[in-house]
Amino acid sequence: MSHRFLEWTTRQSLSGVKKALQTIRCPLELRQDFKKDTLSANLNRIKIFSIFILLLSALYAMILSSIQEQLGNQPTPFGILFHLANVLVGAVLYILLSTIEHKPKQQTKWGNLVIGFFLSYIGLWSMLVSLNAQTTHGQITVYLIGILSLSVIIIVNPIVLFTLILGLNTIFRTLLPFYQTSVQLQYSHLINTSYFMLICLALGFFHYQVRVKTFVKAIELQQLNARLEQLSTIDPLTGIYNRRKFDELVAEEWRRATREKEHLTIAVLDIDNFKIFNDQFGHLAGDECLKNITTAISNQLKRPGDSVSRFGGEEFALILPHTDIKGGEILCDKIREAIENLAIQFQGNTCSNITISIGLASVIPQKDESYMTFFRLVDCLLYEAKRAGKNQIKSNSCICR
Repeated sequence: MSHRFLEWTTRQSLSGVKKALQTIRCPLELRQDFKKDTLSANLNRIKIFSIFILLLSALYAMILSSIQEQLGNQPTPFGILFHLANVLVGAVLYILLSTIEHKPKQQTKWGNLVIGFFLSYIGLWSMLVSLNAQTTHGQITVYLIGILSLSVIIIVNPIVLFTLILGLNTIFRTLLPFYQTSVQLQYSHLINTSYFMLICLALGFFHYQVRVKTFVKAIELQQLNARLEQLSTIDPLTGIYNRRKFDELVAEEWRRATREKEHLTIAVLDIDNFKIFNDQFGHLAGDECLKNITTAISNQLKRPGDSVSRFGGEEFALILPHTDIKGGEILCDKIREAIENLAIQFQGNTCSNITISIGLASVIPQKDESYMTFFRLVDCLLYEAKRAGKNQIKSNSCICR
């Protein structure tokens, strides 16, 4: 019976450990980003902690000096050595981390080495201080605080933290008899360090678990916001930019063209007789027509900076940075021909194909000019193309006043 109970307990314990470890695993696709984010956070924490080390060492030196003057005692060599080590390590860490703070490549190169050194130093320093104290008052408080700091200051994988603390405790237990002759105190210290090790491992586990969950949720929130932002700027039918995004882009490109004193060309395209087509074939066919025309326009835009937006029901707008009027006319004529070649027919006064009319203008913006004035010109040119018989381009090179 006891054998079965032991077997069941072991199986349940292993299952619990396995489930616990699964909760601290970052998704594979986010693992590299998590490592970079955690590395940066750890280095920032070490930099702040190094300042505290320097301040505490200075404060301790002043207090110790004052007490020794009153009591007439001389500082021990161990005391001087320990606090000189703190000052040296704190200064070196602060200078090194300040140097690589804004250098990602250097952080990647030196970051893990700095973290490993910091963890080892805190653990060994606190251990040696407590071992040295066994010859006087016999306390191990500094060592316990050192172990605690390993689990809460730095974000460490629980398996790494377990290995580190276990290694420190093994060294501590090995050296303790050489400093503490009382068997009773040795036993008490071993019990205390064992319990404290378990507490620190639990704290480190929860600390790391919270970090993983917070990071994953932050990334998911960023992705959701990016998706919402995309949905707010993309026309759901055609999949191209909507009017809101066009307004943002044209303002941005206007500022850039003004700053760089470069041409900016804008065109507005309107589908001819689209209302007749819609009335004749219905809205579903009209939607399909819009999609085909969007594809035809997009296929003619070869440069990364060129963009097309759905401006209205059957209107589209082009933004062509670094393009003069001649380049704009050539591109718009290719678009006009591509749409005409789609041969999307409808029955008007005669059997005709769907075509487009285009208003086009180019400008080198000046600082005191508004793109709204320029855009009104483009709009006027579009309706001039409509009045002139449709399926054509009306353009004008100008500087807005």
